[in-house]
Amino acid sequence: MTGKTRMRATLRQLRVFEAVSRLGSVSAAAVELNVTQSAASLALQQLEITLGGPLFKRSSRQLAITASGRRLQPKVRSILNAVDELEDSDARDLSGLLSIGATNMIATYLLPRLCSSFQDRHPEVQFRILAGNDRQIIDGVENMALDVGFMESLATRQSLRTLPWIEDEAVVVAAADHWAVGRRLSVKELESAYWFLPPFGSALRYAIGQDFRAIGPLRFEANSAEVIKKLVLLGRGIACLSRLEVADEVRRGEMACLDIHDFPTMRRFSINFRRDVGFSALHSAFVEHATQFRPPS
Repeated sequence: MTGKTRMRATLRQLRVFEAVSRLGSVSAAAVELNVTQSAASLALQQLEITLGGPLFKRSSRQLAITASGRRLQPKVRSILNAVDELEDSDARDLSGLLSIGATNMIATYLLPRLCSSFQDRHPEVQFRILAGNDRQIIDGVENMALDVGFMESLATRQSLRTLPWIEDEAVVVAAADHWAVGRRLSVKELESAYWFLPPFGSALRYAIGQDFRAIGPLRFEANSAEVIKKLVLLGRGIACLSRLEVADEVRRGEMACLDIHDFPTMRRFSINFRRDVGFSALHSAFVEHATQFRPPS
């Protein structure tokens, strides 16, 4: 008596599933994989038949991954990483696409140098970079839209592995001719100054928030360091920013860092990735490169 032949998932079906789960639509996945939308839909349907249940909830307007699909995601990503590494095993150098996320400040002041130095070693590597806030980055890593996420704080989600990264210094800056430059002061002595702070919800504002509840008057909150720096250069007040954000202006003598003896200045950035997804050689090499990276002093 001959039994029924068991259906097997194909590599193509797994690639379609991974792309749809990451991008949120069949049409976007089809474009990325260079196949027709109907072919992508068929591959996804065949995978669901093989696995015995729906991987996505479908409606006229959206495609939402199911609990079964969510559990499958890290397993499929690990399989595809291993397959990609096997297919590239004869290549002399690393190649492939890395999807990297970072907070706006890290993306602006650290990622260009970090990614460029890695690309100098491995010219065939491509980068896709998303800049956002901490919540967007951590969600992107958890949902596997991002391979690696750089944040201005330490993530606490159980699904993620977090590596402490670069130590950053928050500084209070003023125009070079401001009255406070060159003096040793306390935060209290600066209560009457006009302050420009990062917005509520930002990683830097959270890090320093407890120490600035009593300051005033607060003239501006802005989610752009460039806007804040221009206001400082115009002599409109003083600002709290990352030292990385003001390094060029301080070096040129346009701004100065104030000497505030009771100001808590240090915080730690982090590298974040899914703990249940097997890394390829490319991912491992990039994370190792990042851990050894140091910004110019």
